[in-house]
Amino acid sequence: MSHHLLIIRDIFPSQIYLSPKEVARVLYGPGRDTKKRTEDVRKKLDDGSLIPGLRKPSGQKRWQVSIVDLARALDAELARQPQWGPPVVSARGRGRFKNPGPRLVR
Repeated sequence: MSHHLLIIRDIFPSQIYLSPKEVARVLYGPGRDTKKRTEDVRKKLDDGSLIPGLRKPSGQKRWQVSIVDLARALDAELARQPQWGPPVVSARGRGRFKNPGPRLVR
């Protein structure tokens, strides 16, 4: 079972399908599922970029996203991201001063 599916089932224990507002809650967290983010989720669902291959059934007005499809899309997105490597050390010095000499004491 997918790690994302366990999280989604924990958030919505008795649901099989999610609305765009609930998908925004899964993606952004509780309290951060604003109208703008919900509208962004709807646009991404309409153009097929959020969950590739998912289509709204003909004759249906509202989006109903399966939790299994959402978990698969999140797993695929996680697999596409590069894994963390060793930390990159910048060439700049650690402080903001170029001359780290002694400072005047008051």
